[in-house]
Formats: sequence, C-alpha cells, structure tokens
Amino acid sequence: MDDENKIEVMVVCGVESEYKVNQTGEPYHPRTCTGKMNNKEVQVWADSCSPFTLIDKSFWESIGKYELCPIDIEPEGYDGSELHIKGYFTADLEFWGRKAKGKIAVAETRKMLLGWRELRALGMTLNPNHPDQVLLTELSKKDKWSSLFPELVAQKLGGLKKFEHKIVLKKDVTLKVHKVRNVSLVLRGKLKEELKCLCDDGVIEPIKASEWLSPIVLAKNADGKILMLRVLWENVLWRNHLKRASMKHLNLSFAGCGFLGIYHLGAASALCSHGQSMLKVIKAFAGASAGSLAAAVLSTVPEKIEECKEFTYKLSEEVRKQNFGAITPGYDFMNSLRGGIESILPPNAHEIAENRLYISITSTKSRENCLVSNFASRDDLIKVLLASSYVPIYAGMRAVEYKGEKWIDGGFSNSLPVLPLGRTVTISPFSGRQDICPQDKGLLDFYFKFTKQDVLLSPANLQRFNQALFPPNLETMESVFQAGYNDTLLFLRKENWFE
Repeated sequence: MDDENKIEVMVVCGVESEYKVNQTGEPYHPRTCTGKMNNKEVQVWADSCSPFTLIDKSFWESIGKYELCPIDIEPEGYDGSELHIKGYFTADLEFWGRKAKGKIAVAETRKMLLGWRELRALGMTLNPNHPDQVLLTELSKKDKWSSLFPELVAQKLGGLKKFEHKIVLKKDVTLKVHKVRNVSLVLRGKLKEELKCLCDDGVIEPIKASEWLSPIVLAKNADGKILMLRVLWENVLWRNHLKRASMKHLNLSFAGCGFLGIYHLGAASALCSHGQSMLKVIKAFAGASAGSLAAAVLSTVPEKIEECKEFTYKLSEEVRKQNFGAITPGYDFMNSLRGGIESILPPNAHEIAENRLYISITSTKSRENCLVSNFASRDDLIKVLLASSYVPIYAGMRAVEYKGEKWIDGGFSNSLPVLPLGRTVTISPFSGRQDICPQDKGLLDFYFKFTKQDVLLSPANLQRFNQALFPPNLETMESVFQAGYNDTLLFLRKENWFE
C-alpha cells in the first residue's frame, strides 16, 4: 500500500499446540460416579464435553420440582435426538467428597450427565490418559490455567511465546475502518463475565493502559465480511457489528422503590414509544416491590401504562391525605393496592406472565429470596405481586400468604433481580450503576450495596429514599415520571435502539 492508505494491524490468535495436565500425585476416580444433588443420591456420567449438567424429569420431581429458569437453546443428545430441556435450577452438589453449587438442566435424557462447568466448580477434569477416569486436582485456579494452556498464559508482562500469524485474505476483500461504538448489547454481559472469571482466576489483572495492546484488530461482521476495527481499550469501547436480530437473550429488570415506581412507568412509556425493537427481543421481565408491578404491566398489558400512571397518582394522593401516611390506623394500604392491580391486569395475565415475569419476594421464615415465575392462576399472580410490595408494619400487620408460606417485600433480599441467562438491563430511580437511572454527583463518588443494588451516596438519593415511603406532591411525582422517560431515551440512543 502507498503511505496515504497505510494501516497498522495487530491480530491476536490462538496457538496450535497440545496441552497437558500436571497429574503428579493426583488420585483418579471412575468416570461413572455417585454423589448428591440437594442431599439426594444420584448416579451421573462425568462429561467435560457437555455444556450442561442434565437430569431427567423423574429425578427432578423426586427432589422437589424446583422452580426452573428458561434456556433459550436446544442442544442435541449423543444420538441426535432432541433433549427437550424444560429449564434449569441451582442445586448443591457433593461428589468425591467435594461440595459446590451447579446449574442443573431438566431434560428428556437417557443418561444423566455432570457437565464441564460443574466439574470445574468441583475442581475436577477428565484424565486425558485414561478416558474412563476423572482427575482430581488441587492446583490453584491460576496454576490450572497455566498447566492447561502454557502458551497462552504469560508469567510476566510481555512473556507470551510461540505466536506466529499468517493472515490470508481473498483478493476481492476490501478492508474498511469503522467508527468506534459501544460494546454490543448482546456481548456486554458475556464480556464482563469472562473478564471477571479471568481476573478471579489470577490470569489477568485490570489495568488502565498497556503498551502491549494495539488499537487495531480484525473481526467478522454478521454477514461474514472481514472488518478492521479500532478499539479504545482505556474506555472499554468496542465496535458493534452484530445485527439486532442476532440477539438471543435480553432481560429487563425494575428495582424496588416504593412510590418512586412512577419512575418505572416513565421508563416503560419511553420503551413503548421509542424502543419497540428492543422490547421485541426481551425474553423476560423481572422486578421487586414497585418494580414488580411495573414489570407485570409492561409484560402483560403495556397499553395500560397510562391508566397505571393515573392509579399511582391517585394512590399517592390517598396516602398523603392520611395523618400518618400508609401506617395510619384504620387505613388499609394493601386493599387499595390490590384494587388497582385487579382493575389493570387482564384476565389471562398469569398465562402471559408464565416463565416470562420473575417477581422477587422474601420468605418471613428463612429471610431468603425467591424469584417466582410460575403462576397457577390470576389470583396467584396478584398474591405474589402483593407479597413483593408488602413492607411489614408500614403496609399492615399481616404478611401475604402464598402456597402455605408467608412472604414480604422482595426488596429486603433482592431489590434488583438480575437473571442468570443473557444480559439484564436494569432500571432504578436511585442514582447508581444501573443501566437506566438518574445521574447524580455523589459525595466522593462512593457507592454502597443496597440489597444487590449499587446506589450512589448523594443528597438526592437520600431524598429519594424518603419519597419512596412517603409520596411527594403531584408536581414532584410528574417530574419523576418525566425523569424516567428522559433517562430511558438517553439509554436507547446510547445503545442504538432509539426509534
């Protein structure tokens, strides 16, 4: 090329090499193994090629039919048959005297499997020299990476070796330089997970800049064309080349926030007006307390957001008129809330919400959180929504009873549910690290964890906590609704979803 069209390219490639595991002094165990899942004995086949740990329906039923989360892919069995995976749940595992937590998929399978993620969590791997044996390793995470991939894990900065690259491009390929954009929505969550995993294992360390990184890389577009990209590593900005249609799993979660739930309705209104393309790829909605109500409306009857807004204004005015707010003796806050929910939700709301709406509630007995997504009836759905919004004493003296147990506000244990599959876009009226939220200037830029929600320490947030329990006047409520609307428009423009 001439000097005018000169470009600089750096390509990071894998290394063709055989990898081996350090096996010195480590015991072997049979590949067919007996252990426990949630204290129930089970026999499985250890399989490091399986992306899932699989159990059949009958065993799932025998250990209590735990609530299942959805899986949006359908892998095939060894014989090419469909597995018909119903979903997965988190279970306590105990094999070879070791304990770990794992994600267990329920499927139509002839052979129950222990997948590679659970093997790794237990500190196990298959013995490469003996295919029918499992290798128990005591190596640290970093040492295991180094022994498995010696060419890819450097012991010091700039210490990588055996990197030789040969790039062959077709004659008709034209390289193009594109403007920098944010990390694509579908990749952002997965990217953070992988980087965190590498940091936790000690393989990489977070830095602001490095002389070993080049801002130029090659990548494939969705149509297969090769593109040359410039990456701003310091600000973690990547070019978005994936088509929106390629998004496989996107969720939406609304934080618990009391009367500031009007912010959520503003956000939902903006999504309906200018984010229809984004809503079309949303797989699941989640929420706690007032956030669960917003999630329920948006997922089952979005055309009634305006009606829901008017009800919120009316309920807030009703509470303001009480001498001591919602805790005024003789005033039944939960009855008023139930009336509004029943008037807004459609008759088949529970069918629309099935495995699509996840509501955060807290057990009064164990204080543990539960995400409910299966509803036998419309009344069951309303009960769970009321449970998620019940604050003891403030909203009455009786916790909501559901399936023989008593439950209270989900905000006490998980005020902002993040679903395990895909990326969850988070919405909160409190300024913090959420995707959609107000942007305050805090005191010393200090964040604190509020039941799994990162909140900025700022004067405005302190005022918002007060407004969540004691609703402000109508003018302030309208401004909070508008703030939710405007903050969501900013997010849609930033993520290239605005219409």
